[in-house]
Amino acid sequence: MTGNIPARENEGMREFLTAAARCGRTRALLIANEFDAIGIALTHNLISADDAIDELHQLGIWKFLLPQLGSDQQ
Repeated sequence: MTGNIPARENEGMREFLTAAARCGRTRALLIANEFDAIGIALTHNLISADDAIDELHQLGIWKFLLPQLGSDQQ
C-alpha cells in the first residue's frame, strides 16, 4: 500500500475510511446541488452569466465545471 495509509488493516482504519467515504459522498452531493441551483437561476434569468461564474469561484467549484482550464482560471 502507498501513501500515508498503513499497510496493515485494522478496525479503527476501517471505521475511519467508512466515515471519510460518507463525508466525501455528502460533499459531492452538496457540490451537485450547488451546480443545480446555479443552473436553475441561470435558466430563469435570476442571475447573469458573470454572477454564476463569480458564485462558482466563491464556492470553489469552478474546477469541477471545466477541469481542463485548471482551478485558477478567471
